[in-house]
Amino acid sequence: MNPFHHDPALRLPVPGLPADVRACSVESVWQALKIVDGATDLGMLTGPPSKRPPESERGPGYDYGATTFSYGGRPIGLVAARYLIYLPVYLYALEHVVPEEVTREIGDALSAGRDVVFYDWDSNLDIEDTRDSFSHSAVLAAWFGGRMENEFVARRARWLGADEAARAPLPLDRYHRFHQH
Repeated sequence: MNPFHHDPALRLPVPGLPADVRACSVESVWQALKIVDGATDLGMLTGPPSKRPPESERGPGYDYGATTFSYGGRPIGLVAARYLIYLPVYLYALEHVVPEEVTREIGDALSAGRDVVFYDWDSNLDIEDTRDSFSHSAVLAAWFGGRMENEFVARRARWLGADEAARAPLPLDRYHRFHQH
């Protein structure tokens, strides 16, 4: 469930690009579509993920919140990118890559009243907070906790507008099956 997990056999869709364009990690999608020095780097889609620009080039004056991305050939801001690029590809990985046995084991632990902790390097749990990198563990907590509708789906529709959100639906079939009672 780590967005940096890289597997050359993975075929993750790349939001905003043709269906035949695929990536080998969630983070590679995020970094490849980031506009740095006026350009994206689609070559990153199949290689191991790395930061753009690298941490060593992020000196004083670097404004993380001003980062832009390419979606469907148009530049978009950080929050829109989180909703249109990061969230869909991360949820796709949860839907199609994470083994069913893993989600079942976590669900069984939760049903038994056990605590489940998702670790992450980043601590920003608010997808709309642009001061810091967003924590994928917030998505996991909402997904397993049955809170995707309130914490992401409704907020996404408000931020993007209902029409744009509907044109780019989130992959939540496994989530809905997981939470059927």
